[in-house]
Amino acid sequence: MMISALKRVLRFPYLFTMMLLLMIGMVWSWSPVSMSWKGMAFGTYYRVIVVSPRFKTWGYGNHGQHIETVLSRINGIFSTYDSESELSRWNANTQTEPQVVSPELYAFFERSQAMYPLLGGAWDPTVMALSRHMGFQPGEHSGDMPVMGWEKVIVVPPNRVQKTDPRVMVDFSSNAKGYAVDAVYDRIQQTSWVWGAFVDIGGEIRAYGRQKNGDVWRIGVQSPDITDTEPIDRIWLADGCVASSGNYRNTVVHQGKTVGHILDPRTRTGVTHNTVSVSVVASDCFTADTLATGLFVLNFGDARAFLANYPQVSALIITQQDWELMRHDLNGFEAHRLPEIERPKARFRQ
Repeated sequence: MMISALKRVLRFPYLFTMMLLLMIGMVWSWSPVSMSWKGMAFGTYYRVIVVSPRFKTWGYGNHGQHIETVLSRINGIFSTYDSESELSRWNANTQTEPQVVSPELYAFFERSQAMYPLLGGAWDPTVMALSRHMGFQPGEHSGDMPVMGWEKVIVVPPNRVQKTDPRVMVDFSSNAKGYAVDAVYDRIQQTSWVWGAFVDIGGEIRAYGRQKNGDVWRIGVQSPDITDTEPIDRIWLADGCVASSGNYRNTVVHQGKTVGHILDPRTRTGVTHNTVSVSVVASDCFTADTLATGLFVLNFGDARAFLANYPQVSALIITQQDWELMRHDLNGFEAHRLPEIERPKARFRQ
C-alpha cells in the first residue's frame, strides 16, 4: 500500500518536491539552536544561554528585555550601593518599629532567617556594619565596634521586618546574586520548549538540560591563586547550581593586616584559617550561594561536619598548607568532575 502511494507521488514530481521540502522544513524547525544574552549587573557580568527547538526561537524577540527587567528589579531591591534601593532605605531607617517591606524582600528575609541558625552564626547578613568598618563598604562609621547580630532582626508577618537596634544594617550581597540567578532561571522556564538553560551572574551558575550539541554544561572553578588565569578544576552540570566563595580577589589592609572581604561575624575579624576556596553544588542558587559563604567562614573540620548532615549538598573545599593546595571533595562532589582528559593539570598535593 505504501509502495503504491509512493509510486503515485513519483508520477507528480511537483508533489514529491513539495513533500520533500515539507519534511526538510519540519526537521529543520525542530533542530536545536542556542540564543545568548549578556551584560552587566550587580557590578559584575551576566550571561544567559537558552537552548530550544528552532521554531520556538521566533517568539524570543523580547527575552533579553525580560532578563534585564528581572535584574533591574532585584538590583532596585537589594543594592547596598544605591541609596534609593529598598534595602538601603530599610538600613537607613532608624526606627525600631516594624517596617513594611515589599513581599519579595520580606520573603528573602524569611529565607535568610531559616538559613542563619543552620550555620551557627558563620553566615550573618548584619555583617554590613563590620564590612563598612573594615573599609569594604562605602559610608560613614563611628570607629567604635559595629553593632551587628541577626538576632537583632525580627521578621513580622505579614511583610514587615523590625530591627531592635537602629544601628543594625543588612547586606545580602552573599546570596543576592544567587537569588538573581534563580529569578532569571524561573523567568526562562515560564517559556515552553526550553531544552537547556545556562544562567551565570558573576560566577554563580544554574544549568538545566543540555547544550545545543547535546553535551552537558561545562563550568570552570576559579583558582584561588589570583595569578592563575586558568580554572583550577572543571565540572559539569545538567540540572543544578554551583556557587563559589573565596577571599582571593577583594582585600584591604586594616590595622596593618591584609583582610579578605569575607568576614567572620562570630569573631568580627577576617577569616584566618587555611580554607582558601569553597564551591557548593545545590538544587538552587540561593542555597548554594549562602552555603558557599558560610562554609568558607567555618574552618574545614566544621564545614565537613556540617555537610555530613546535608548529603544532598556537594562541595569542593580547597585548603592551603605550607603553600600547597589540597582539595577535598565532599558529599560526592567528584561525580561532577569532568573526565581527566578535560581537567586542568593537577595542582594539588596528593
